[in-house]
Amino acid sequence: MHLSRRRLLLASGATLAAACAPGVDLPPARGAPSSSGAAADELEEISQLIQSGGPPPDGIPPVEKPIYLTIAEASKQWKDDAVVDTFTIDGQARAYPRFITVWHEIVNESVGGKPISITYCPLTGSTLIFSGLLANGDTTTFGTSGQLYNSNLVMYDRATKSMWPQLLGVAVRGDLKGQRLTELGGAVTTTFGRWKAKFPNGVVLSKDTGHARAYGTWPYGDYDTARGVMFPVRHTDDRFHQKKVVVGVRINGAALAIPKSEFIAGRRDTSVEVGGRALVVRHDAELDAVRVLDRITGEPVGAYDVMWFAWYAFSPKTEVLR
Repeated sequence: MHLSRRRLLLASGATLAAACAPGVDLPPARGAPSSSGAAADELEEISQLIQSGGPPPDGIPPVEKPIYLTIAEASKQWKDDAVVDTFTIDGQARAYPRFITVWHEIVNESVGGKPISITYCPLTGSTLIFSGLLANGDTTTFGTSGQLYNSNLVMYDRATKSMWPQLLGVAVRGDLKGQRLTELGGAVTTTFGRWKAKFPNGVVLSKDTGHARAYGTWPYGDYDTARGVMFPVRHTDDRFHQKKVVVGVRINGAALAIPKSEFIAGRRDTSVEVGGRALVVRHDAELDAVRVLDRITGEPVGAYDVMWFAWYAFSPKTEVLR
């Protein structure tokens, strides 16, 4: 699938005006001190390697005012095998069907009066949840820039128009260059049937997004299983199929990839250390998912499903759990 096809597929099911919503003028790259630990020259190189993914800014429109359904209501719309990204915050379990988020990539939400953004990149298979509280104390929501780095979604914040590759979580362009977003851990990818059985009082993102899209269809065809990626990446490794799903963990500059299917087949807790932090990797049998927890506190740490090619492109020094 090449760039022009991606643009056409994501615009389908809506008027041209809705698909190509008024964008923003994204700022050019410029120097700024880094508070994330990333070297300034590395951030500059990343900024220069960002490329167009096809749609204009917000041409893939985020969901701005999400509406949620009860389990009973959602069960009328989704089969049990529908893939959902899930998390629990403030005691409420929520599920985001990928048949919806594939058309939007970002859901801007407010929890407890504080902004958060649920972000999904279909080209890298990664869902991360970020706080909208910036390092300077300001709050923001995020939009899709229409740009990619390592074939991964590049967001922009609406407060400063700085640009943030999703799998990096660091601004590489704009006033906030070098600053890191706060990632909210605990997100799990599973199926709707498994999730609703475990969380019968949960809520599910509604198709009522304010946009006309072909929800329930997949605009990327066999991309998730086919070899090859749509856009260039900086680092490659052929130990696994490019689209193989691994669970990625990064702590204190260190990275670990957990081959998901192999770990689930083993079904045993495994103690690991990443960036000097003691962790335990666990199979959640109810959700058929892999969770990573702090070995002392039992709290979930930031870990998420991601395609191998993308994980390696961002973390070429990653270790692999065997």
